[in-house]
Amino acid sequence: MGTPIDNNHVHHFWGLSPALDLKFLSNASRTLLVASGAADDLSVEVEDSELNILQIAPGDARHTVKTLAQSWRRDPKKKIKMTLWEPSEEGLARHMLLTSILLDDKLLPKERQEIFMEVFGN
Repeated sequence: MGTPIDNNHVHHFWGLSPALDLKFLSNASRTLLVASGAADDLSVEVEDSELNILQIAPGDARHTVKTLAQSWRRDPKKKIKMTLWEPSEEGLARHMLLTSILLDDKLLPKERQEIFMEVFGN
């Protein structure tokens, strides 16, 4: 499996777009579908118990981090199942490492923050 490297042999680990809260986007689009009546026409199931998210080649963990951070504030009881496909092994490993640091409740929040920023910055 190849890795996305530019002509200068540099891996791209940072995206160019702002981080998105995918859970908020899902709720907003679901609200629009229900309000417009399209949910009935399209046989869209409006279920609030679990949210399934598929990220295809996000390049970095910014959307995952934003979604997890905001989910604890907005609706902590709603389960989120994220599936990630990344074309490079390095990108996938980095994404998994950053996510596991954020979700490690054995560390104090300050330790978690320092480790995350150290890994994210390098």
